[in-house]
Parts: sequence; structure tokens; C-alpha cells
Amino acid sequence: MRKLLIALMTLLLIICAGCGSEPKDSAQGNEAKQEQPKVEVWRIDQNKAMELLAADPNGRLLDCRFPKDFELRHIPGAISFPLEFAVADKFEAIPDKNATLITYCGDGNRGGLTAKVLIEKGYTNVYTMGGIIDWEGEVEGTAVDAEAQAPAEDMTNP
Repeated sequence: MRKLLIALMTLLLIICAGCGSEPKDSAQGNEAKQEQPKVEVWRIDQNKAMELLAADPNGRLLDCRFPKDFELRHIPGAISFPLEFAVADKFEAIPDKNATLITYCGDGNRGGLTAKVLIEKGYTNVYTMGGIIDWEGEVEGTAVDAEAQAPAEDMTNP
């Protein structure tokens, strides 16, 4: 019984050891595991972003939020370019792969992801500046227009 148990344990170790092995290279008939290069996105502040865009007439400020969020509030001069456009290869709005592209979103996450996709698709001059929550300049959109048209609250009569 003890010999049978030892034989089973040995067989189990052999099977488990085979599970963790690396794929063989193509010379042995199997594809070698290839690592994807790490995509690095440079995050810049809004001053640097505006400086880069001013220096590049083909540059674009890309708002990577959903279109309804863009309509409500966005940075002047930005174009709506949701993350889903990049994933679906909808690049009509940014045909120049060497143009300066600055992404932003609500808090920085979607903008960073969109920038990574753009780099993976061959765009060479891509940065992110985080989210509109960090923006210290003017904004425009339907929500901003509604706020401007709302009557001021009368603080004289409590």
C-alpha cells in the first residue's frame, strides 16, 4: 500500500511539474511565448498640455468621456473622442499619427486608457493630462450655459 501511495505521489508531482513549464520555441514545433512591450503614457499638467497644443497646428485635445458628458461640460477646443472610438479603430478625427494628442476624461482613467490604445495603434506623440476635475480653466457645454442663464439667488431676503 505504501509503495502505491509513493508511486501516486510521484506521478502527481510529475504532472504538476509539467503544468508549470514554459512553452517550447518554434524550432520544437510550438510557438514561443512573446511578451507585449509595455506601453508608457506620459502624464503632463494642463500648462504643458496647452503649450504642446499651441506649438502643433495639427494637435488635438481629446475628451475621452461619453458623448453626453462632453455635451454637458468640456474644455474649450476639445473634441469628443470616447475610449470606445479608439478601441473600435474610429480615427477619422485624428488622421495624423504624428500630431500631438492630449487625452483627458473625468478623473484620468479613461484618458490614460485611450492614450495607451492610441500608442498601440501607432500614434507617436500622445500624452494624458488626467481629468477635467483637475482643470483650472474655463469650461463650456450645455450645463455651463444653463448655469450662466440661471437667475442669481437673492441673498437679501432670508
